[in-house]
Amino acid sequence: MDASGRDLGAEISSTDPAGNKVLTGASEALRQLLIERIGDEYFTSYRRGNSATEAIFTRKVGHTQRGGRPLLFDRFYGAQLGAKALEVLVEGRTNVVATLQWNSRQGFWVDSHDANGFRDRWATSMPEKCTHPFTIPPK
Repeated sequence: MDASGRDLGAEISSTDPAGNKVLTGASEALRQLLIERIGDEYFTSYRRGNSATEAIFTRKVGHTQRGGRPLLFDRFYGAQLGAKALEVLVEGRTNVVATLQWNSRQGFWVDSHDANGFRDRWATSMPEKCTHPFTIPPK
């Protein structure tokens, strides 16, 4: 919010699924305030850029999350998990989850498990079982 209590950025006349106002441009509005208040001298004196405009930038977090550069680990095990998912489909198995497992004895390995093992007797998922690291012993 600005000094007057108004939301930063332009308001779009819609709401998100939770009923909150959808705002856009808040990060750019905040960037402009920082550029005006900090000024160029700070960045040039500390050799952090030629100007505040150059040094202060915004990022769309969603883009970084979806388009960030994957590590070799991500690419390798992503391909392995995809291959495992295809393997269980070719075998005719359904309701199966491809998983990446780890323990200190074996390191990482790809496996598959019956998805019902992750549900309670009322067929709801049990995320509380996933809040702490766990491993399923190898077969």
